[in-house]
Amino acid sequence: MLAYGLLWRVTDELHLQRLAADPARRRQGLARGLLEEAIARGRATGQRCLLLEVGARNEAALALYRSVGCAIVGRRSHYYTDGDDALLLTLELVA
Repeated sequence: MLAYGLLWRVTDELHLQRLAADPARRRQGLARGLLEEAIARGRATGQRCLLLEVGARNEAALALYRSVGCAIVGRRSHYYTDGDDALLLTLELVA
């Protein structure tokens, strides 16, 4: 497996639970491709927004999510077992 994504549809929201790529294959556009496909499918099925959480120190993931238009809307302090905060991000899918 090179990369995978896990999404939940909850009413009119699309929740990105996990997006990962094999460490040896990162920076090749695999995660971006999966994310862009999720966004396209969310729009095609009438989902209102994409929601996700990401570690505040995960700069690579933050850069990816921001590059597709996600915005930080909140923070959960000490969310992860390593003590890192979780940033809450959203992307509106309807115009």
